[in-house]
This record gives sequence, C-alpha cells and structure tokens, in this order.
Amino acid sequence: MGLRHGSGEAERLQRAAAVELTRAMEDDDPAAYERATDLLEQVLRMFGPGVPQWAPLHAACGNALLRRFQLTGDIAVLRESVRCGQVAVDAAGAVDAETRAVLHHQLAVALRHLFEARGNPDDLEAALLSARLSIAVPIPDQDFLASCQAQLGVLLRLRHLISGSVADIDDAVTVCRQAVAAAPKPGADRASHLNNLASALWARFEQDGGMRDLEDAVQAAEQALDASSDGHPERPLIMGTLGTVLRYRGERTGSAEDLDTALDLLDRAVAATERPSARWPLYIANRAAVFRARFDLSGADEDLDRAVTETAAALQRPDLVGAEYPGMLVNLATARAVRFARRGAAADLRDAVAALRKARALLSGEDPRRAVVTAELGSCLLGRHDRTGSADDLDEAVRLLQEAALPGLTALSGPGASPGSLSDPGAIPDPGMSPGTQAFPDPAATADPARAEDDASSPGGSDRGSSRGGSGGGSSRGARGGRSLPGGTADREQAAGWLVNLSHVLRRRWQERGDPADLDAAVRHAATAAQRLAAVDPRRIAALTAEGVARYDRFQSRGDATDLAAGIAVLGEALDRAGGRRPGHGLLLSAYGAALAARAERTGRSGDLRGAISYWREASATGAAHVTDRLDAAVRWGQTAAASGKPRLAAEGYRTAVTLLDLLAWRVLDSGDQRHRLAAWPGLAADAAACEIAAAAAACEVTADACEITADPAAAVSGLETGRSVLWSQLLDLRADVRDRYPNLPPDLATRLNRVRQTLDRPAT
Repeated sequence: MGLRHGSGEAERLQRAAAVELTRAMEDDDPAAYERATDLLEQVLRMFGPGVPQWAPLHAACGNALLRRFQLTGDIAVLRESVRCGQVAVDAAGAVDAETRAVLHHQLAVALRHLFEARGNPDDLEAALLSARLSIAVPIPDQDFLASCQAQLGVLLRLRHLISGSVADIDDAVTVCRQAVAAAPKPGADRASHLNNLASALWARFEQDGGMRDLEDAVQAAEQALDASSDGHPERPLIMGTLGTVLRYRGERTGSAEDLDTALDLLDRAVAATERPSARWPLYIANRAAVFRARFDLSGADEDLDRAVTETAAALQRPDLVGAEYPGMLVNLATARAVRFARRGAAADLRDAVAALRKARALLSGEDPRRAVVTAELGSCLLGRHDRTGSADDLDEAVRLLQEAALPGLTALSGPGASPGSLSDPGAIPDPGMSPGTQAFPDPAATADPARAEDDASSPGGSDRGSSRGGSGGGSSRGARGGRSLPGGTADREQAAGWLVNLSHVLRRRWQERGDPADLDAAVRHAATAAQRLAAVDPRRIAALTAEGVARYDRFQSRGDATDLAAGIAVLGEALDRAGGRRPGHGLLLSAYGAALAARAERTGRSGDLRGAISYWREASATGAAHVTDRLDAAVRWGQTAAASGKPRLAAEGYRTAVTLLDLLAWRVLDSGDQRHRLAAWPGLAADAAACEIAAAAAACEVTADACEITADPAAAVSGLETGRSVLWSQLLDLRADVRDRYPNLPPDLATRLNRVRQTLDRPAT
C-alpha cells in the first residue's frame, strides 16, 4: 500500500520513510525498520484522524513494527503493531473492499503473533474475526486470497490446539488446501502455503491418529522445502516443520532414519536463525524432542542428556511466556523424570515436580493440555513418594492421575479408590526374598513416565511475506490432551497411556497396603489400555508389560494359575513386538523370565527354568536398559540358579550383578543419591561371595583337578570387597593420577583426563 504525499515537511518525512522501508526489506535490518517507524510516527503526529492518509500510514507503520518484532522479539513493539493495525481498520471507512481485506489480513497476522507471545485467547479470537473478514468479500488477486486463506487456516489450527475442536482442525485443513490450490505456481507464497497445510494435517493426525494425515503432512512439508530456495525467508521454518513431522513419523514407526533426518533439518533451522528470533527457542525445543525420541528408540544416554539441556536452554528466554511455554516445561519435566528413573539423581525428580507444578498453574481448568500436565505430575509425585515415603505424595499422585485418566469418575480416597500414577522410578525388589515369592519390580521403576504426546512447539504456520502481511512464525504448542476427551483415536490412545500409569500406581499401593482391589484394578486398567492401542503402536508394548507384571503379582498373591498363563501370554506378545534397543526391553525380558520361572516351579518344566535364566542373562546384558532392570535380572538369575542347585550358574549371575553396582552408583550422582541406590541391595555382595564358595566346593566334589582350577577363595573375597566398597573404590580411582595407571596415554589426553578426574573429585556444593 503506497503512501500519499502531503506537502512540505510531511512529504519529506514520507519519502525518507519509504527509503528506510525499502532498505529494511532488502537487508532485513531491525535498525532500518526502527528508523522507518520513527519517521512514520512523526508524520502521523502532523495529521489527525479523518485525513485520507490516516489509515494507510497506520497500516504501513503497523507492518513495519510487526517485522521489527519478528527480528527482535520485543513484545512492546508487537503491541504497538496491533494498535496501529486496529486504528487502520477503524479508520478505513468507505475504502474499496479489497483494501479493507488487506487491512484485516494485516491485523489478523499481528494479533496472531500477539497470541503466540502472550497466550491470551482473546487475542486469538480477535485474530480469527479479522481473518474471516479478510475473505468475506470477493478478492480477484488469487495470490492475496491464498494468503488470507492460509492465515485463517493457521488461526483455526491454533484454536484447535488449545480447545481440541474437531471442527476447527477440519476447517483448517480445508482452507489450507484451498490456499495451496489458489497459488499453483511455484514461488515463495506456495512454499508457505504448503508449510501451513503440513502443519494442519499434522495437527489432525494428533487429533485422530490417522497415519494418512501424517504421511500427507510429510509430503506437503517436503514439497514446501522443494519450493523454497536457499534464500527463502521461511526456509528455516519449513525445515522445522518437516523435521517435526518426521519426528512424529519416526516415533510412530520406529524409524531411526526419520529421526536422524529430523535432527539434521532442525540443526539447519537453528543454524539459520538468529538467537533473538522468537522462533529460535521453538527450533531448539523441537530438536530436544528429537533427541528424546532417539533415546526412547535406542536408550542412548547422551540423547537423553541433550533432550534435557536443550529444552532447558529454550526455556531460558525471558520473553518465552506464550502458548508454547507450558509444553516446554512438560517436556523438560518428563525428560528429567526419565533421567531420574535411569540414574537416580534426586535433583532431576525435584526439578521435574517443580516444572510440572509451574506448568499446571499456567493452564486453566478448561485447557485440554492440563490433563497431560496433571498426569505427568501424578507420575513424578509417586516417584517422589517412593523415594521419601511421603503418604501425602502418594495420595496426591492417586488423585491427579485419576483426574487425568478417569475424568468422569468421582474422586475417591482410601485404598479402595482407583488411583493412577507412575510407580517408583527407582523402586527395586528386595533381593533377600526367595525366587518363589519375590515381588516383581514396577514396570515404572525403569519405564519412561507417560510422555506428553504433544511437544513444546508445533510445525510452524507461516504468512505470506509481503506488504500485505508480515512473514509469519510457527505456532507453538504445549502438551495437549483432552480432559473431557473429544473422542478421537489419538485422545483414546493418550488416555490409554494414563491407564497404564493407573495400573502401575495400583500395584504400588497394593504392595504397600495389601488391598486386593488395587491389584484387580491394576490388571483391569492395563488390559483396557492394551485393547485401546493399535497393534503397531509402541505404547502397546508398555501396556502389555504392565498387564503381564500385574497378573504375575496376582498369581503370586493368590495362586490362580489362569493369571500366570495369561501373564505369560501377554508378556510373550510384548516380546514378539518389541525391539531389543528400547530402554524398557530389559524390564520386559526380566518379567518374562520371572513368569517362566514361576511356571517351572509349579510344573517342574526344566525348559522353563532354562528359558528364564536365558532371558535374565539377556536382560542383564542389555546396554540400553535401565541399570535397575539389569541388576534385578542378574540377581533373579543368581537366586533362581542357587535355589535349583546350580551353584556355578548362580555365581555367574551374582558376579554379573556385582559388576553392575558401579554403574548403579555412577560417579555423576551426589553421594546421597549413590548411597540411596546402593542401600536397596543389602547383602548382595555377601550372597555373591557365598555363591562363589559354593561353586568352588561343587567343583571340588567332581575332581581334585577341577578343584585346583576353579576353587579360588580369592575370587569370593574379591567379589565381596567389590560389592562392599563401590564408593570407596570410586574415590580411590579419582585420587590416582591417570598417567600412573595408563603410562602409554598420549600426554594431551592424559592431561585432559586428569582435569576431569580432579573436577569429579571436588566436594559437592
């Protein structure tokens, strides 16, 4: 929209403003935009309402302010842009319909950015009204019509993300398809419209879980990337969108290739984005989500660490207070909770609870994302209960997960209630119990907390970058999940995940309070979750595992053989569907081994006993598994072999368990966390030494030569001391100069390792 020149000083200022705007658009220079808006404001002060220049000058000023906000992230500048846009619309009067459409479109863009920055639903509703008015009249310019339709699609998708409205997301997909159809020629606008379509399709996939929408979203994002040149202003945004939808496909299908490609795209998006940009933390958060997904697939600790550190980095932005903020808090909390489950650092659990309480306080009771936060908080509180013994934490965990997973159920209290939460991330069985009666550890002791399926930020929506509308940013989204559950497939699947957590917490409460109704409900909830989840959904493995473990416990408690048979069947199905690289695979192997051992004890089948020990051996050696699962499997192996009269096999199992103690109390934990984890395995070193001696004695009974080869009391003493002096050995290792132990190390590497050793040896502060 051109500027109408007046006379004298006003004309000179308008020409100078036009020069600065041209320079700003060519260089994307925030300082040039600031100079241009200063000049336009001087012109406006010379005029008053009612003059012909009033609306176009405010529109030009608002557009320049919006672009300045996009480059600087200054919320005050964005508010002023919205004010200018509103004044332009109000002052437009009897201008032609297409000009009014342009003004409404610009105002819708600015209001959308304000909503994304502040999270105020009133801003979103005002933006939707302006967007609808922008297409309420015939628009001959097809490119501009496509931009208006695309903007309406972005806004409908945003409202869907906070309301769960099926109608909104269906309408969003429809208008985004219309925008793509209205701009068939290759060009900058077509790339943006394809990106918006990909985002809408992805959001609908989240609503109903239909893989067709997800595949179409990947295709649209790939076409958008192909349609954007290297210099396209929204190319980083499009790479972010494609990276995010590939992450979701990788999570759903287990494709490591999709996750690696997603990470590469998000790396490029981050590298191409200035840190002050409002999009930078969203790309960082989405990249963190890819690291988390890779960890879920492979169990690589470095991926989990990156998920924590990068989400924390994204949250450091002081201006990050909009709709994406609660979702990022949830992602950080769940990653910390998983890391606590894996390593046992109390600080991770403490920070996870604090982040979830903060996120929950930011969301209203009607916000569907609140259910996800509620479920996660319940999970973490149960973990804290098992760490501290707090009855209040247990009761609150029950209430919160009940609220999330069973929203229609009247809250109950007491042991008979149907609770819901994740069980103790650090819980482990009592190694002193006999193999026939040992309680099986909670799946939640090592399984990940039920994740918020919707991560910190969405694939971004975009605007057509022109004088008719500022180039847009991606919408952000927090964890989403309907408290009243609209009924889509994705909602049912998410609720199924929470039912798995209900099963875990019921088992925990049964273990502590002994109410059989809790154990019955644990079986029922896990079975229901497994029925709701598709056969190809990785979450079904967790549901089957929870059901199998609960049935095993019920068999141990009541002796009903049908429970044992059903437990073996569902655990077997889970094993058939599981890949060996996932963190929960060790738990599943150990559970299946325990069930086979129970059947062997009942029926005398030697094949079951051999199978149980084989599964425990595999579980103890599964590097991706949580160390508590590996240790539990090794101890079961040793106990069962010893009880079956196989001392040498028992010694091997216990020897494996003792070697895992150093990993259990890994060096990065503070001393209190290390002692807490080691204290859960009293007598392990003594049992291991006893088995070594028994194995030696058994060998001596065969031949004297065998005794000379096998009977080595030093091995028993060594194992005893290894198990009893884990922390002392670590301390001595840190006090020894690396060059003394490894004289052939290159000098520079030895120096660096010594610096690390000295850092680890410093007292905790």
